[in-house]
Formats: sequence, structure tokens, C-alpha cells
Amino acid sequence: MKQTLFTTAFALMAFVPGLKAQDTAQPSGEGTAENPYLIGSATELRWFADFVNTKATDGTYPNSAASASLTADIDLNPGFTFNEDGTYSGPDGAEPEAWEPIMGNSFNATKTKYSGFFDGQGHSISGIYIPEGETKYIGLFGTVGSTNYSYTNGETLRNLTVRNAYMARSSTSNGSMGGICGSLNYGCVENCRSEAYLVVKDGGGETGGICGTIGYTCLIKNSHNAGSITNATTDNVTIGGICGLIGNSSSVTIENCANSASLILADDGLNAWGCAGGIIGENPQRGSSTLRNCYNTGQSWEKPPRNKPWASSTGATKAPQKSTTATTSRKNPCP
Repeated sequence: MKQTLFTTAFALMAFVPGLKAQDTAQPSGEGTAENPYLIGSATELRWFADFVNTKATDGTYPNSAASASLTADIDLNPGFTFNEDGTYSGPDGAEPEAWEPIMGNSFNATKTKYSGFFDGQGHSISGIYIPEGETKYIGLFGTVGSTNYSYTNGETLRNLTVRNAYMARSSTSNGSMGGICGSLNYGCVENCRSEAYLVVKDGGGETGGICGTIGYTCLIKNSHNAGSITNATTDNVTIGGICGLIGNSSSVTIENCANSASLILADDGLNAWGCAGGIIGENPQRGSSTLRNCYNTGQSWEKPPRNKPWASSTGATKAPQKSTTATTSRKNPCP
């Protein structure tokens, strides 16, 4: 019955623009935590993204809590290889299909986030391509967490690897970008790995290898960022190997996480309000956040022609960094 209700509601509402109907196929399952959609192909993953992103005529997102599990490795753009600078190689005459983040714009008007349970079961998603991301929140998922201001429904992303992926923000407005999700509030990310290339082209905002922004009651656990983050603007940008920004008045725990990715700054570095760090870009420390058993081996540097090393307390050092309290490294003071 639940599957029928979900499917009927989906059929009555418009698909998100940009994806072709023939490129999707409904997976088995009911989309509940007990009987999640079982996703084993790119067409089924696109169907799930369309399904969750579907906006009803009353402006709500009725499928935002749908749950899913992967049953196989998935390649959204088979035959393509993406590079750090946004170029790619692939089949002659073909162009990669861009990815629409799951719940990437929903938070703007309705404060709705993805509040389901997504289990990669040790599988990977490859070929995510977001060349000119104009959505507010960018990643495999845009916004993740409870809409009830409490972590009670198991809003979790886990056991997942993102690889061979390129994501770029080109919006002139602030937003958040991460290899796994753009924003995490009242939710959990565990056992995840990102090998995505993340590039901030224009505008301010926060970018993290795993999550761009995290806030309120959140947990990031046993996760690793091995991609790269490039900041090509001198606007108010915050970048971190695991997370870009911890929000004010938050109770956040980041534990057993590592960053081996490079953080590459614009030619002119960060402006007076910019922040960068190997684990956390900025933590205002107005809550009770904890950083436990985490380390960074990535390096940060300014792009050529200067190409000179830049190091900070928890940011760009080769020695492992561990702490029991949340700290932040800053190239310049942050408010």
C-alpha cells in the first residue's frame, strides 16, 4: 500500500527538469526504513532522485523521507573520467549528464531536507557531474536532516563512497557544497568516503570534503575525504577537509575522520573573512562541538604563479592532527 501511495503521488506531480523520463526506472521496495528502495543501477538512482525532489502543487516535498539501499556500484556517466579542472574524457561526441542534487533547492522555501535513511552498503556512486551548480546546496545530497528540529527519525547517510566526481559552485549567492552532502542538520553521516573534485568558482559559502555545513545535533563518523577542494574566488569562502562550517549553537561530533585531500586557494588567497582548515574550516565555538581522533595529511597552497606552501594549526600539515575539542584553523580572523 505504501509503495502504491508513493507511486501514485509521484505520477501526479512534475519531474525535476533536466533528467529524461526514459533514463529512469523504479526500483523494488517501498521506500520505508523497513523496506527501502533497492537501487542497483544508474536509472534507478535517477528515479530515486526525481522521486525525492518531486514538488507537490502545494509546495511541499512529500517524498523527502524515502529510504533506499544500494545493491551494486553505480556509475552515472559510464565511460567518462573527470579531472580536477573540470575537463573530462569520454566517448567521442558524447557529453556527460549533469546531476541534480537530492533536495538541493528544497530548503530555500519550505525548510525541507532529505530525512530518509540512505545506506550504500559498501558500494560506490561514480560519475557525479555538476559543472555549474546554481542550486543552493550541492553534493550527492543537497540538504539532509530532520525537519522536526530533533534527530529522531534516523536521518542517516552511511556506508557510501563517491568517486570520479566533479562538482562546482558558480552561484553568486552563499550556499554549501560537500562531496556527500551540502548541508547536514539533525542527521548523521557515517562510514562515507569522498574522492570528488570540489571547485568554488564564484560567490561565498561553505565547502567541505564530506559536508559543506553542519549544525544543531549532528554526527560525522568514520569518514574520509580524499578528493580535492579548489577555491577560485576571493569572496567570503569557508573550506574544510571534512566540513566547511559548524553552525552556531550546535552540538556536533566529528570522530574517527581523516582528510588527505588538497585545499587549493585562489591566487590572492582568502579575503579577510575567509577560513580554511584540514578538518574544519570554521567553528564559531558557540555550541558544544567535539572533534575526536581525527587527522589531516592534506596540504593547502596557493595556486600558481605563487605556489608557495601555507600551513596552519590544524590545516595544512603533514603530521596527523588529533584533538578532543573542536578547533578551527584560520588564515585570517573570522567573526
